[in-house]
Amino acid sequence: AGTRTTALAATLLHCAAAGGAGAEVAAVLRFVTGHEPPGGAGQSAVRRLLSVGHTSGTDLAHGVLAGCRAALALTAPAARRVPKATA
Repeated sequence: AGTRTTALAATLLHCAAAGGAGAEVAAVLRFVTGHEPPGGAGQSAVRRLLSVGHTSGTDLAHGVLAGCRAALALTAPAARRVPKATA
């Protein structure tokens, strides 16, 4: 990542690979998982995330959205159904 991206993006990638998240990402995740009250704090967290770097914040927000969608798809009733055996 160090030679094909910005220093900020490379640092964020290294943190994510180690299981970490920037403060802005962590704040948004706390909000979307219900660990922060709805309203101004959550909207402020999203705004702060979107303002990171030139496009890094927007890219991170898209990643958070994709992760949330994937998690929801895994827990959706259709994903838990066992296929019926055919004879």
